Amino acid sequence: TQAASDTVAPKERSYLNREFGQLNEELVRIKDDTEFNGIKIFSGNQENDLGIQVGINPPSEGDQSAGVIRIKLDNVADLNQAISDLPQSIEGDTGQTLGGGDTADVFTAIDGAMDKVTDFRASLGALQSRMSSAITTIDVSSENMSAAVSRIRDVDYASETARLAQSKILTAASTSVLAQANQTPESVL
Repeated sequence: TQAASDTVAPKERSYLNREFGQLNEELVRIKDDTEFNGIKIFSGNQENDLGIQVGINPPSEGDQSAGVIRIKLDNVADLNQAISDLPQSIEGDTGQTLGGGDTADVFTAIDGAMDKVTDFRASLGALQSRMSSAITTIDVSSENMSAAVSRIRDVDYASETARLAQSKILTAASTSVLAQANQTPESVL
């Protein structure tokens, strides 16, 4: 936008063009180098979507989507095309002739690329939200499972303690009866 202003001289426009070129190169570098689990995300060569398993059970043969969050990479090609359509230069003699043509075409290409990036970011944001929800659900399940195991152990301990007390009482009672029987055998009967 700054380069399109007629208040900027051609020399300053060339400085802005250098900055634009560097930003464009960085955008391409990010696109080419971004990886997830060894897979280049933006290469456009993915045959399948990325699947992230959530939960403890693997997908069954009949239902491959059970317990799996899929990251659909179908809009990566659109994103790559929008980035490729960006002008390589915004050099021009006037604010109306940037990028070797009409300035409106430059802005249209930049706006198109920004729309594609926004769309992709929205998709990733929705997935991130879904994964956060899955993590929360798994955390709650894990906490509930730990609490249940603890309650079971507490019940087992209480049950065994009660049995031990009962056993001690019965042992003490039988010892007492035996002691009395040894003292006066006819009173036991």
